Amino acid sequence: MTVVTSLRKLFIKRLFGSGHDEEASLIAGLQAGYLFIGACALLCSIVSFILYRMLTKRNEIL
Repeated sequence: MTVVTSLRKLFIKRLFGSGHDEEASLIAGLQAGYLFIGACALLCSIVSFILYRMLTKRNEIL
């Protein structure tokens, strides 16, 4: 195991595992993951809408 890998594990353990049991830290990690996926989906939909409006104004939409 490299030093970087062990530091990552220690950081993640302290971030999600301090004072919690294993199940609670797993749930916190899953919630953070789903929040990240939701934020990416929201950003993608906003950018897609902006692009659609720009192309519609230029009459370049298929």
